Amino acid sequence: MTKARMILPSQSQLMSRRCTQQQFFLRPSPTVNRVFLYCLAYALVKTGILIHALVVMSDHYHIVFTDPYGLMPEFARLLNRLVAVTLNVHYDRAENLWASTPYSAVSLETADDMLDKILYTLLNPVKAGLVRTADSWPGITTASIAFGESIVVKRPDLYFRPDGGMPEELRVTLTAPPALAHLGNDGLTKLVREETARQEAHYQQELEREGRMVLGPDRCRNVDPFDSPRTKPEKGKLNPRVAGKRKSVRREAVQRLKAFWADYRDALHRWRNGDLTAIFPYGTYGLRILAGVLCRGPTFPVFTAPTLA
Repeated sequence: MTKARMILPSQSQLMSRRCTQQQFFLRPSPTVNRVFLYCLAYALVKTGILIHALVVMSDHYHIVFTDPYGLMPEFARLLNRLVAVTLNVHYDRAENLWASTPYSAVSLETADDMLDKILYTLLNPVKAGLVRTADSWPGITTASIAFGESIVVKRPDLYFRPDGGMPEELRVTLTAPPALAHLGNDGLTKLVREETARQEAHYQQELEREGRMVLGPDRCRNVDPFDSPRTKPEKGKLNPRVAGKRKSVRREAVQRLKAFWADYRDALHRWRNGDLTAIFPYGTYGLRILAGVLCRGPTFPVFTAPTLA
């Protein structure tokens, strides 16, 4: 059993999810790109999540976002479920699309951490040796989208019925994260693109030094979706909950998380033993939503999703 997630309003995070067996079910194609973007747009509208960076690799995705209303688990549930059922129709399969391990969600504590994870996300295909520049990745990426700009995506032709109530088109808007909003959309766009170009040059030098060739956009499009990488992820690798370049900031965040888990375990023990007055810590999500347990702390802001029918 995984430890409870501490879900706080206005928290910024990097979320990642990998396909089962690392298969290339998200490989770049018009259908896959459209399906993922549409499902993402729907999940964003229903939860009020603000997106700051996105890349969809062939076997996993990364999203940097801020969660104003403390609805990140619902966002993840909607996105992952809709993508899975729609792509299963596309591939004529019925098994799990996603790996059995839970999605990763890493809290971003400072403006530097936010910028670092935005760059990490956008540069994923470059670092992997798939393309030379972040904006040449043929899959979904926000590398070429300025902050404040939007992508309009039409409803996919598969799975969703034309008369089923899902909107014909939805919009994904790239927003500046609160921690970097002081730079303005233009200033942040300029900074991210300059840093992206600088790191692209670094990775290109590394590839040349190692004698490796870039795969290229065309070959990335043509991989077999049922194939998987030759290199496998390390087993037993830590799955951090917090990202913090500054050791003191990271230590404080980890201490807050450990205090949350301790309070949560105590309240859960009391509640399971019949004490319905047990107070769970601020940040409790699942039992608050599903069982209505009592929770400490500020009242969560109420978000009412717009009617999409």
